[in-house]
Amino acid sequence: MKLILAAPLLAALLQGTPTPTPAVEVYPPVRHATVAHCFSLPDEVKGDVVRKALADLSTKDADCAIRYGPMKATSRPSRVFVVVEAPASVDVKDVVKALKKGASTVEPMAWTCFQSTDNTLGRGLGGGMPGLSPRDFILGLSNDLRWVEARGGFVEFFFAPGKLSADVIQDRFHKLAQPFGVKDVGDVVVESFVWTLTAPIEAAAARRAEKELAKISGVKEARIDIEKHTLSVKVALENLVRSAPPIAMPGGGDALADAGAALADTSPVPRMRFDTNQIFTVLDKEKLTLAATAKEGEGTDGK
Repeated sequence: MKLILAAPLLAALLQGTPTPTPAVEVYPPVRHATVAHCFSLPDEVKGDVVRKALADLSTKDADCAIRYGPMKATSRPSRVFVVVEAPASVDVKDVVKALKKGASTVEPMAWTCFQSTDNTLGRGLGGGMPGLSPRDFILGLSNDLRWVEARGGFVEFFFAPGKLSADVIQDRFHKLAQPFGVKDVGDVVVESFVWTLTAPIEAAAARRAEKELAKISGVKEARIDIEKHTLSVKVALENLVRSAPPIAMPGGGDALADAGAALADTSPVPRMRFDTNQIFTVLDKEKLTLAATAKEGEGTDGK
């Protein structure tokens, strides 16, 4: 009975008007002051304690706070999902310690993003009856899956680190959704950006930098063109545990509608990004600098 009722709700994923990806620079050549971490927490959290503990991790240049959530699904009745934005200089272990002051257990989450050719994919994800929403149905893909967001064909899965490969998610989603006429989840998001470096560039330093950049989780390719003075990087948003400050998902998001949302502000659904601060760490080591650096937040629509 549950499967039959869920069918039209799952089909709601295809409802709505196609929404183009916002015209923002996803990876501007700027070192960002904050990074985002995702967590699964118990549904009973001491909100005031958590807020204060996180605020204590703030620096003069960046705040530390929950930016999205707590979000709760009926299919995960004892857990809530949150995104914490913290100063880039703060270790995730310290964020976990702060959360544990008000939560009995804290589970750091990894995330993988997919892009579907159908830009309507994601509409109605949280609709329907409690326990029968498309989100609840999709969370049934795995016990390791904690949350899922989708807007404008951009789909994000949040899960226990290392527990779900992209291939497994794609295969299980295909088997789940195809009977109801819902298209596949798409391919893992692969994004590229090109930054201009200051000339001249020492060949040996460039080669060392390329080698180190290739070791960063998520980096598929990194090339430095000595003659053109450019750094070209290709990244895959697969099984990552840290994000640059999220931008808004395509098409924005619904208002927070879960119990306990008082912990959060009214930020839109977060669109996760590769953490480019890791690129700067390697460039600094090899004394490679950017020809022009954008100001903090320039080229994006905010955190």
